Amino acid sequence: MVERHDWAAERLTQLEKTSWRQLRGRRSDEWLAGRLAAKDAVIALHGAASTGAAFWPEITTSVSDSDHGRPLTCAPYHISISHSHGLAVAAASTRPVGVDIEAHERRWPLNVLELITHVTERLPRPVRLLPAMAWSCAEAVLKQRGCGIRQGIDVVHLTRFTDEGVFEWTEHPPREGRGVDAPLCGFAKNLGSHSLALVWEQEPIKQHNDERAKS
Repeated sequence: MVERHDWAAERLTQLEKTSWRQLRGRRSDEWLAGRLAAKDAVIALHGAASTGAAFWPEITTSVSDSDHGRPLTCAPYHISISHSHGLAVAAASTRPVGVDIEAHERRWPLNVLELITHVTERLPRPVRLLPAMAWSCAEAVLKQRGCGIRQGIDVVHLTRFTDEGVFEWTEHPPREGRGVDAPLCGFAKNLGSHSLALVWEQEPIKQHNDERAKS
């Protein structure tokens, strides 16, 4: 408990501390772990060591109608945070990113299992995913899209899932607006007690080559 409060005192802003103190029990622990993981991810991406870093970036929450609840941090970084049954995970990128973690022991109501069936019905046989794996893949996609599950989890239709955890999907309705043609990558892994999924925007090959040519 003392160590947890030390971490909060050192790494949370005053606004973040206020939000954290309103939480209780496991929710409080998972929230703190997720925020600290996100801060570490941003610092690592920024190029500073997490020990003795010059800054701990503030994590705020969007209140806009389009992406309500989405975690935000200092430009040019994008972050995503997830927690479930005692574990928390975060991802950071200079492009939109989505991460989700789900516990296998989570109880799945019948209506949710029906939604998961829609998510996986286009996978070729004999591929069968555990509910937590299918849900984490779909929610990671929606987080990267910027809307979260408010859009409806069955917007996502998984079309490929390899033994290595690489997955592909389609979205209905399709994406609109800026970045709609950006190539996306999906990776998922069974951690034993949980399923983890990550979706990120692949760096365009042309831009990568141009940057190498300038260096």
